[in-house]
Amino acid sequence: MRPTHQKTMLLLGVALAVLFAAAAIFTVGANSNADVPEVVYTGKNTTPAGEPISGATVSLFSNDKTSSVSVYSKADGTFQLPPMPSEAYKLRARLMGLHDEWVDIKPGEPKPVTLSLKKAEGWALQLQRPGHSLMNMLEWENEADALNFKMMCAYCHQVGTVGFRSPEEPVDWEVMLTRMDGFQGLYKHTQDGLVDKIYSTYGREAEAKWPAFVAPPAPKGSDLDAVISEWQLGQENVAMIHDIAVASDGMIYTVDMTNDAISTLDPKTGERNVYS
Repeated sequence: MRPTHQKTMLLLGVALAVLFAAAAIFTVGANSNADVPEVVYTGKNTTPAGEPISGATVSLFSNDKTSSVSVYSKADGTFQLPPMPSEAYKLRARLMGLHDEWVDIKPGEPKPVTLSLKKAEGWALQLQRPGHSLMNMLEWENEADALNFKMMCAYCHQVGTVGFRSPEEPVDWEVMLTRMDGFQGLYKHTQDGLVDKIYSTYGREAEAKWPAFVAPPAPKGSDLDAVISEWQLGQENVAMIHDIAVASDGMIYTVDMTNDAISTLDPKTGERNVYS
């Protein structure tokens, strides 16, 4: 069975090549396995006090975590995943501002699952901070310099995320930023001062100057009807997936730059192939 919701979205997560080299493609559709009976997993997300949590993403991962299907919890906190083969899974509830909650699912007749999500604070909350929340702290002489940095760096690399903030010393930042500007597209004066600018904004000593991070509002309304299937393309920490192309028949093609290969995904079946 396939979900009736027809909204489709494609997302490609490409982070720093030296830190994160796997990518994921998202599109509407449920995984299917005709040889295994299908079951429906349901449950509810709540606070520790038992209050319902609306808008949390509930994801059912295959045991190897290379594919998943996700839905959102409704206003009363309940969720229902599309029919899935009766197999072993890992179930995760996630909402920014809260800790993730995981449950192991065993094969067999499913029982409703209640997941209690606790508030994230301190460094646990900072780990959820998206890169764009700090982008406006970078100070530029003019709009042209800012746009040059965005086009040459931020359009591809996830500037400001936890992985980006991981270097500790200026020399580490210099190595990373030099690799990031592999096409040498930054203005020369920007190249000369970029390490100091980035370090003063994103370095460990700069964290005390960051504005408090407030988690964005949870999804609501018709967004809660979305059903999202996810497949990992390429081997984690080995592949670097770039350049999505969707063919007229719905097949998805990408380039694995690290392994000089083309990866394909059939969203209808979840079948993935690599050609090198």
